[in-house]
Amino acid sequence: MKDVSCYPNPSNGQFNIQTTYEFKILRIFDLSGKVIFETKSEYANSIEIDLQHHNNGLYLLEITFNNGQFVRDKLIIEK
Repeated sequence: MKDVSCYPNPSNGQFNIQTTYEFKILRIFDLSGKVIFETKSEYANSIEIDLQHHNNGLYLLEITFNNGQFVRDKLIIEK
């Protein structure tokens, strides 16, 4: 498993995400499974995400790495 750090979590919607390895695709889903954020980069291992315009609640983070492995984590928005 790859090391992923999401902070602050919970947050007001602004998250910093750092990974040990470079990621290929980063997606965030709402609980209905709808993709609310997606970015692609083969050379990044950190990103700042602004989800302040989304409602309070639980969201799912999925990161796919360049080698095809992936990790999932939870993000919580509390305003």
